[in-house]
Amino acid sequence: MALILPGTGIGQASGKLGSLVFSHNRGGAYVRARSMPTQPGGAYQDKIRAAVETASKAWRGLTNEARAAWRTWADGHPMPNRIGQSIRLQGNAAYVQLNARLLFNDFPNVVAVPPAADPPDALLSLGGHFDVGAGAFDVSFLPSPLGATEHVYVWGALYQDPSIKFVKNRLRLVCVSDAAQTQPYNVKAPFSARFGLPSVGQGVTFVVAVFDHITGLISVPQRVDGVVVTT
Repeated sequence: MALILPGTGIGQASGKLGSLVFSHNRGGAYVRARSMPTQPGGAYQDKIRAAVETASKAWRGLTNEARAAWRTWADGHPMPNRIGQSIRLQGNAAYVQLNARLLFNDFPNVVAVPPAADPPDALLSLGGHFDVGAGAFDVSFLPSPLGATEHVYVWGALYQDPSIKFVKNRLRLVCVSDAAQTQPYNVKAPFSARFGLPSVGQGVTFVVAVFDHITGLISVPQRVDGVVVTT
């Protein structure tokens, strides 16, 4: 790691540039070599990349009129992210996000024109049980069942200190339910596959939205936190 002194050549630098990473800490600005993971995510990341690439290729095949329609639609339809913030995307980003979500979850329909329907309504309530013993490890929600084209879209996080509240950087997609899912929805197997089997006393967070497999849209998500127990 090399220290750098900002001056006429460099005013302020942060982020990656080629094989270098610029950053700073209490000791000042520095630059280090960028490390590349040998396995950047395995099959899960490969599937995400493939879905994004397919959707991006489809965008490039749209007519100018279709692209303009997506830009207009995206400007008037902010979309929620996994922590509930509304984000106004550009037309191409909105198109890719909706279609990559469908492709990643094995729905082959491509949304070629902007959705005419609104996003699904948010869940009215969300709860959970986090027992790794004989009890339940699930999320419960209302309304139940969901609509015929609706699924629960579940992100999760696992952490050592249950008092932690900021989990944005820890959330990972855990699973997507069948259509018209009823409560409670058992998430133990997919959660354990994503994070490893939870241990008693660890903190867990689930963020759950409603996903419509016709439009690719999701609702504003709800959040539930808890502590792993056993019986």
